[in-house]
Amino acid sequence: MNGYSEQELEIASNIVIGQEKPLFVANKSAKNYRIPSLLTTENGIVLAAIDKHQFDNKDWGNIDLVIRRSLDNSKIGRTTKS
Repeated sequence: MNGYSEQELEIASNIVIGQEKPLFVANKSAKNYRIPSLLTTENGIVLAAIDKHQFDNKDWGNIDLVIRRSLDNSKIGRTTKS
Protein backbone atom coordinates (compact mmCIF):
# COMPACT_ATOMS: atom_id res chain seq x y z
CA MET A 1 0.00 0.00 0.00
CA ASN A 2 1.07 3.66 -0.09
CA GLY A 3 1.24 4.25 3.68
CA TYR A 4 -1.74 6.64 3.83
CA SER A 5 -4.91 5.93 5.79
CA GLU A 6 -8.33 5.96 4.12
CA GLN A 7 -9.12 9.23 5.91
CA GLU A 8 -5.93 10.88 4.63
CA LEU A 9 -6.71 9.77 1.08
CA GLU A 10 -10.28 11.08 1.40
CA ILE A 11 -9.03 14.46 2.63
CA ALA A 12 -6.53 14.65 -0.23
CA SER A 13 -9.26 13.83 -2.77
CA ASN A 14 -11.30 16.82 -1.55
CA ILE A 15 -8.53 19.31 -2.29
CA VAL A 16 -9.48 21.67 -5.11
CA ILE A 17 -6.50 22.43 -7.31
CA GLY A 18 -6.23 26.00 -8.55
CA GLN A 19 -7.82 27.74 -5.57
CA GLU A 20 -4.69 28.51 -3.64
CA LYS A 21 -4.69 31.30 -1.10
CA PRO A 22 -2.14 32.00 1.61
CA LEU A 23 -2.95 31.07 5.20
CA PHE A 24 -0.64 33.67 6.70
CA VAL A 25 0.16 37.02 5.06
CA ALA A 26 2.73 39.60 6.15
CA ASN A 27 1.12 42.90 7.17
CA LYS A 28 1.50 45.72 9.71
CA SER A 29 1.24 43.36 12.70
CA ALA A 30 3.68 40.77 11.33
CA LYS A 31 6.57 41.18 8.92
CA ASN A 32 7.50 37.50 8.74
CA TYR A 33 6.16 34.03 9.41
CA ARG A 34 8.41 31.01 10.02
CA ILE A 35 8.34 27.33 10.90
CA PRO A 36 4.96 26.24 9.51
CA SER A 37 3.22 23.07 10.71
CA LEU A 38 0.18 21.22 9.38
CA LEU A 39 -1.58 18.44 11.27
CA THR A 40 -4.77 16.43 10.75
CA THR A 41 -6.26 14.80 13.85
CA GLU A 42 -7.91 11.38 13.89
CA ASN A 43 -11.36 12.99 13.79
CA GLY A 44 -10.60 15.16 10.74
CA ILE A 45 -9.71 18.50 12.32
CA VAL A 46 -6.94 20.23 10.35
CA LEU A 47 -4.58 22.50 12.31
CA ALA A 48 -2.14 24.96 10.77
CA ALA A 49 0.41 26.63 13.05
CA ILE A 50 3.26 29.05 12.43
CA ASP A 51 5.58 31.46 14.30
CA LYS A 52 4.55 35.09 13.73
CA HIS A 53 7.53 37.48 13.89
CA GLN A 54 6.43 41.08 14.35
CA PHE A 55 9.65 42.91 13.50
CA ASP A 56 12.11 40.59 11.72
CA ASN A 57 12.78 36.93 11.00
CA LYS A 58 15.37 36.32 13.73
CA ASP A 59 15.15 33.54 16.34
CA TRP A 60 14.49 35.99 19.17
CA GLY A 61 12.29 39.00 19.81
CA ASN A 62 8.54 39.44 19.71
CA ILE A 63 7.26 36.06 18.44
CA ASP A 64 3.70 34.74 18.66
CA LEU A 65 2.39 31.29 17.82
CA VAL A 66 -0.56 31.51 15.43
CA ILE A 67 -2.92 28.56 14.99
CA ARG A 68 -5.79 28.14 12.55
CA ARG A 69 -8.15 25.20 12.40
CA SER A 70 -10.61 23.61 10.03
CA LEU A 71 -13.50 21.41 11.02
CA ASP A 72 -14.34 20.42 7.42
CA ASN A 73 -11.12 18.55 6.52
CA SER A 74 -9.80 21.14 4.09
CA LYS A 75 -10.63 24.83 4.47
CA ILE A 76 -8.58 26.59 7.12
CA GLY A 77 -10.65 29.34 8.71
CA ARG A 78 -9.52 32.95 8.81
CA THR A 79 -9.87 33.16 12.61
CA THR A 80 -6.48 33.60 14.24
CA LYS A 81 -5.56 32.46 17.73
CA SER A 82 -2.23 33.58 19.14
